Amino acid sequence: MRNEAINSGAYVLGIAGCSNSGKTTLSKTLSTALIKEGMRVAVLSQDAFYHPEEQLERVVSRSDPKIIFYNYDTINALDTQKFVLNLQKAISENDFVIAEGNMIMEIDSLRQLLHRCIFITLNYSLCEQRRTAREYNPMDLPGYFLHFFLEYKSLKIIYL
Repeated sequence: MRNEAINSGAYVLGIAGCSNSGKTTLSKTLSTALIKEGMRVAVLSQDAFYHPEEQLERVVSRSDPKIIFYNYDTINALDTQKFVLNLQKAISENDFVIAEGNMIMEIDSLRQLLHRCIFITLNYSLCEQRRTAREYNPMDLPGYFLHFFLEYKSLKIIYL
């Protein structure tokens, strides 16, 4: 995505893509390289802007009603206003800002601040392998993630 961002401060890069695609790793690598070049860099991760668990949608496990999942896989789980306010502050204080997360392109006010966005794609087997290597509490039930991966794959992406 190429955009005439509505900010007059830092260059803002979005890094989006499915869960476990390497967004955070790429953000850290790029940030380190830019800092070595003398730039002031900020990285804002979507993961830092989730609402507290008590405000999230709860999903009861069908196999064990004692197991409660919190639905982090919806835009409503994010404090988007706080995310955008923090992004605007970072823009005013830095030369380069990276906003990363799997739902950043769903936030219109955030998207308008981006100069460009990289969208990382990944095949299901590698994505599933990475996801099962991570610790979630409670752990994903078999097949849980497939639904969200198929949603991600159905996105209409315009490559520039």
